[in-house]
Amino acid sequence: MRKLLMPILIGLLICSALVAIVVGSTHVRLDDLITGQTMAWQIVGQLRIPRILTAIIAGVILGVTGLLLQIVTRNSLVDSSILGLMNGTQFLSLLAGITVPNFFGGKVLAGALLGVVVVVMWRFIVWGRLQNYALILTGIALAMTFAALTELLDSGFNVNVSNLAVVTWSQVWVLGIILLASLIVLVLLSSHLKFYAVSAVQARQLGEDENRTTWFILLVVGLLIGGVTSVIGVVYFVGVILPQLAQLMLPRQSRLKLFVPTALLGALLLLNADTLARTILAPRELSATAILLVICGPVFIGLVLRKVKHA
Repeated sequence: MRKLLMPILIGLLICSALVAIVVGSTHVRLDDLITGQTMAWQIVGQLRIPRILTAIIAGVILGVTGLLLQIVTRNSLVDSSILGLMNGTQFLSLLAGITVPNFFGGKVLAGALLGVVVVVMWRFIVWGRLQNYALILTGIALAMTFAALTELLDSGFNVNVSNLAVVTWSQVWVLGIILLASLIVLVLLSSHLKFYAVSAVQARQLGEDENRTTWFILLVVGLLIGGVTSVIGVVYFVGVILPQLAQLMLPRQSRLKLFVPTALLGALLLLNADTLARTILAPRELSATAILLVICGPVFIGLVLRKVKHA
């Protein structure tokens, strides 16, 4: 099963992408694409493919950042939405768009930089003082607070909250570059991640400067979360459950070997949720993030109950 898992996930992702190309609020016929029908190719090239690529990249980012946060915090029930990082980034991004419009010219890059700001503030103010369930509860409180502030901004200034329906090719390219650069940094840091399998005290005894490594990882997480939030908005619980699902599929693998399956599961989940959102009530579109929450919310509850039972 372990040897077949990666080919199966890759095959499912390719099939899901092909289905997403032809279905949606406007159905695209395969024979129109084959014969080069102009309207069909415009729909696919200008709308469908950027959206599909964004969903895949965003799913990878949510999975990778969720696993990274779980590793460095040594807490398997956290991700950027649980800790309030996505909501904080979204609020600051919208606030910057209102107060400093010129800074918001490069939407994805600005979001990535603000994501770093949010993560740094969270590191200094929250993490280190709180652990385990206190960290989770505080994060949820922060997430709800920033969500309320975002709603007030939306009501007062009629700002546009990001979602997959309005992605552009330029956003796809910038988000892809941020992901590629972040993955290069993570590869360089990979030899240091094994020390998070032991306690911080043991890591220091082994000569590992965990604080420095943690800062590099958090900066990468901030860039990724900021970039993806600026494009698709806030997605709850996905980053929590993806590493757990990968661990269930590969129970004997260490968490350091779960990055690829977690990334593929994230791409699959987000892509298919977006496809469902475009097709269930076509030509009307539902919210992909709402569909994800309907799926991931109960799974997260199950994970919490399982964690409490084992404890």
